[in-house]
Amino acid sequence: MQPDLTALYRFISFLRIDESSGCWVWGGSINENGYGLFSVNGKRVYAHRFAFSVWQGMLDDDKEIDHLCRNRPCANPFHLEQVTSQENNRRSESVTARNARKYYCINGHRLAEVYYHTDKRGRLHRACVECRREANRRRHRAKTNQTLVQTLPT
Repeated sequence: MQPDLTALYRFISFLRIDESSGCWVWGGSINENGYGLFSVNGKRVYAHRFAFSVWQGMLDDDKEIDHLCRNRPCANPFHLEQVTSQENNRRSESVTARNARKYYCINGHRLAEVYYHTDKRGRLHRACVECRREANRRRHRAKTNQTLVQTLPT
């Protein structure tokens, strides 16, 4: 997207440089998720996508723009990178991304082996295979002990 100079000057007028971070903080309209919005030829676009296209080049429709600075209102094109949706999610601080980066379960087992199961509400969960094995062993022992107690003569 090559904007006309009027749009570019108007875009720049909304920016404030944060000298400590180097972010070009968007001072215009912000959406509910914290991303800057800018109007070009009557069409609303994300400020960071506009900046990326002007200073870094063509946008790939199959990719998203990742804020390397983790500052959503930032429109500094040198703080932005075009990545796949999967990569953008992996880099994020969402619960899913944080869990995907874990190497050990809550009981200290290495998460080399995991299994996925669905809860009663239909939500998918990742769980430790070794914890599952230990729970199955405990259940089996408890069941075996209960059977032994029932069969002992009184």
